[in-house]
Amino acid sequence: MKDKLTLVYTTDLHGFLVADRYLTDQKSSHGLIQAASLIKRIRREEKEVIFFDNGDTLSGSLISLRCGEDMRYSNPMVNALNELECAFSVVGNHEFDFGRKYLDKAVDQSQFPWLAANLVKNRGGNPAFGPAWHIQTTENGKQVAFIGLSTPETADLAHEDAIKGLTFQNPIETLAPILKELKKLEVDLIVVSYHGSYDSKIPFWSQETPEDLDIESKICQKYPEIDVFITGHTHGLLSNREINGVHTIQAACYGHYLGRIDISWGDEGLKIESENIPVKGQRLEKNLLESSRRVLESTVEWLDEPIGEALDDFSFSSSREALMYPSRLMSLVHMVMQNASDCDISAAAFWKLDGWKTGTITRRTILNLVPDNYLHVLLMDGKTLRKALEQSLSFFECDDSGNVDPGSKIYTYDIWSGVYYKADLSRKVGRRITELTYMGSPVSDEQELKVAFYHFRTNGALGYEMLQDAKLVWKSKKTMRDYLLDFMKKHYELSVPVEFNWKLLCGEEVL
Repeated sequence: MKDKLTLVYTTDLHGFLVADRYLTDQKSSHGLIQAASLIKRIRREEKEVIFFDNGDTLSGSLISLRCGEDMRYSNPMVNALNELECAFSVVGNHEFDFGRKYLDKAVDQSQFPWLAANLVKNRGGNPAFGPAWHIQTTENGKQVAFIGLSTPETADLAHEDAIKGLTFQNPIETLAPILKELKKLEVDLIVVSYHGSYDSKIPFWSQETPEDLDIESKICQKYPEIDVFITGHTHGLLSNREINGVHTIQAACYGHYLGRIDISWGDEGLKIESENIPVKGQRLEKNLLESSRRVLESTVEWLDEPIGEALDDFSFSSSREALMYPSRLMSLVHMVMQNASDCDISAAAFWKLDGWKTGTITRRTILNLVPDNYLHVLLMDGKTLRKALEQSLSFFECDDSGNVDPGSKIYTYDIWSGVYYKADLSRKVGRRITELTYMGSPVSDEQELKVAFYHFRTNGALGYEMLQDAKLVWKSKKTMRDYLLDFMKKHYELSVPVEFNWKLLCGEEVL
């Protein structure tokens, strides 16, 4: 007879109780309230189920922005996790986005522990959010130990005021005494829930990870006694894989998937299988939707509040136009970035291709324009700049007939400001730039320039590894959305000229 246990988890929910689109047309394709339907169904079907969350839970959606702006509301993500009897949540780097007061309030509201064994207080060195691990005993008497770890990158990603008095220790070093203690307790299963990723580069924000991709983890290499290694942070999607005999899974982001791990103890020993279940198409769980009604309605009212008047037309005739030609909308984004930071050049990706015509501008319009990211300024030489720009231009595909198509993942494509550039898309990827000048002069390989990016770009993911070699010289204290809203307060009547600083060609033909 086998003892069976099912683990289900969410990761990188980023405040998506429902999809942002629900706030406009009552339609949702992802989020915790939809994942809840799956969680409840699995609980009905299986004998014993433990549900938990792997971090980056509180910040990133329009609803979370509303709650960060008005802290009178109890946190709707925590309310939902409480109702779903969440066993624990891991502290992710984005938990600090709205400051410690916001995070501490959410933790106090939680009916479950927040785990981060390697996040310790400077005084005393004890875990900052309570116990280093959580042990749960199954109905059949099996002891399951859960260890929560937070990415050390938080020390660089979070604003310094939010993590004052805290130290992010090396997860590998943190695990050694914990695993030694758990060995003494003779637990039956060890699960490490890491709001971090792998040491090998997996596709970021990818909907599939090739089966032949070699997944590496120093944690799994060092500690093969771990049974299950759960990850997040990089928004990748993989399941049913092993690293050094340790079973591993990563369940994407924003509540698009629910991670499931089925565990059984039998005569043949321990058996572990995992899968990521798509949430799209699941119904919105009725009770959670109703209990969240007040904050949803308040968010809609807040988003629809007028904050400006557009004197110019910021709309597009098509997404192709937005991506292939200089625009007033992207010129606005660059103007805000350059006003906020001490930079020579800025690079920015579209977040949504939603422009607007002349007339009233609402808060919803502005918040949909850019991600809730901090700004980083990198000091880089001309050679690195050229590599990064070439990576941006790889977004376009050109066939043998000279037809050019933009890619679909718009967050991989940066449009640059402050430099003038031409690119021939009929050329091979990596050799498309035909002209690159700064202040009227060609950019040399040795020339040093300060370039502002959204901070998600500077970690080197999505093919931008060259940025890891550049020196970080400035980090913003506010997010890009904060700077944009501040800009609107000073420019209620909004008029922005188009910066015609780049041109795409196919051969000699201007596109």
